[in-house]
Amino acid sequence: MEVYKVIETLDKSVLSESNFIRVMTEKMKEKFDKYWGECHLLMAIAAVLDPRLKNWYIEFCYPKIYPQAEAEKNIEDVLDALTKMHEEYLKMYDESIKDATSKSGSSGGSTISTPNENASSSGRDAFGEFLKDVEVVRPNKSELKMYFEEGVIKGREQMNFNVLDWWNTHKLKYPVLSKMASDILAVPVSTVASESTFSAGGRVIDPYRSTLSPSTVEMLICGGDWIRQMYEIKKKLKKDDAPFEVLLPSGKQN
Repeated sequence: MEVYKVIETLDKSVLSESNFIRVMTEKMKEKFDKYWGECHLLMAIAAVLDPRLKNWYIEFCYPKIYPQAEAEKNIEDVLDALTKMHEEYLKMYDESIKDATSKSGSSGGSTISTPNENASSSGRDAFGEFLKDVEVVRPNKSELKMYFEEGVIKGREQMNFNVLDWWNTHKLKYPVLSKMASDILAVPVSTVASESTFSAGGRVIDPYRSTLSPSTVEMLICGGDWIRQMYEIKKKLKKDDAPFEVLLPSGKQN
């Protein structure tokens, strides 16, 4: 929701009558579009898994963010990705149920059963077979469809609303979807650009020295670290700072 409001604000400011505002906004929008110009699936899916928003929110804001054809395609991509993700979680859930059933069956010891117990056991088995036939004829709705068919949370219920608490409360009704929602909604949002997080090259070697050979770069970095450690230099000085003096072991100053 916050990202959508930022896009809406930037789009309005680009059309401002003030030349200063337009120029400033164009630079901000260029930077913003670099990371948010394309459909961001993770944040869109997280919005859909918010019971206050669901799929209605992307259908509301996407046509205002993207052109009509692109908006329809992005909405379809989000719902398709959400469906595939739910299917993957459903497979893992079914496998976990099978493993738990097999372990409980193999761990049970041999006991002497009475005729009444045999009768009740056979009755349960017969009922289980009946349920299998019924489920084949009338398949249950997926949790995702049930979630979409329910209305969104409105009014006073939105006050002090906690999405993770809501999914934890409804995990018996949505065992698979609640697990998927907790995994996605628990992902922390980072304010650091992805390229800055996974690449330290720009912070170590500036663009003017990026053509150096790897061996030279390694020597410069290692030499700089050794000198800072030897003379207990805590941090690098900026270009505008005054030069510093280091007392060498021979007593000379550099």
